[in-house]
Amino acid sequence: MITSRSARRYAASALAILLAVAPTASVSAAPAATTLWGVVPQTVRDSAAQILSEKVGGERVGTLPAPSDGRFEFANLAAGDYVVRLVDSTGQTVAQSRVAQVQPATATQAQFDDQMAPVPVVPAGGSSNTLLIAAAAAAAGVGIGLLIDSDDPRPASPSR
Repeated sequence: MITSRSARRYAASALAILLAVAPTASVSAAPAATTLWGVVPQTVRDSAAQILSEKVGGERVGTLPAPSDGRFEFANLAAGDYVVRLVDSTGQTVAQSRVAQVQPATATQAQFDDQMAPVPVVPAGGSSNTLLIAAAAAAAGVGIGLLIDSDDPRPASPSR
């Protein structure tokens, strides 16, 4: 028969064992490395031979061969503004990322234009409400949406 006293002993023993084998967290853990990472766009993956990381202003800080899976990472960078250039075998630029603002102890993604959300298209002749909604959606990063504009002042109904 298990009494409350023996249950407490078992629980105390189990807790002591768990505490003994549990990994301990380090209070003085080193910050994460400052990195700039990204993916070579599919549209230029076959022509990109090298990946260059440069500080804005032209100072080259790293060069990597273009990997077959397209993923790249430049580690241990100083904080600052960087661009990533993709060059072909002759050294010609085939794509360049937008400016990436690298912060200390963070991983920042380098994004290329074809990886960005598309700009919403607003049909000509839309009302000012349509333009206002489309502008708000673009500012919020919504790349795809459906706007229906009508000159009919009546409220919409399920039949319309």
